[in-house]
Amino acid sequence: MAEDKEPTAEEPPKKKSKLLLFVLIGVVLAGGGAAAAFLMTKDKKAADAVEDSAATRAPAAEEKAGLVPLDTFLVNLNDPAGERYMKVTMRLTIAPESVADKTKDDELQLARIRDRVLTVLMSKTFAELSDPLGKESLRFEIQGQVDTLLDQGAVQDVFFSEFVVQ
Repeated sequence: MAEDKEPTAEEPPKKKSKLLLFVLIGVVLAGGGAAAAFLMTKDKKAADAVEDSAATRAPAAEEKAGLVPLDTFLVNLNDPAGERYMKVTMRLTIAPESVADKTKDDELQLARIRDRVLTVLMSKTFAELSDPLGKESLRFEIQGQVDTLLDQGAVQDVFFSEFVVQ
């Protein structure tokens, strides 16, 4: 009988252990599901933004566009060590040409564009910019951000004439 009492004394802790294990597994699965849902939503929003930007630019593609040169950007990248930087010179193609000409002459608008581009550049890491897809993503992000600043017209393209990441 003494042997019968010992296993019963061990059974309740095993049940609690199993219950705790199932609860932990449930929490991990729920957290993983929430993370996956967040990432899929984020990717879908980015894809929708690129599609919307392309749809907005399509009618403007027929119009003649003008180039708006921007001064060279020299920024620290968003890396933990803080030792990486980026030097970029770019030109924006804005349609119609009349809007591009107005933008070139408007110092306040150029300051707004420069501020927005700086913000985008400083948010990037070396890993993001070291491959061609990262550069294309940067191009589209700059295009979308500057588009929001324009009252008329649209940014058709972003041309990098200098792109150094170190």
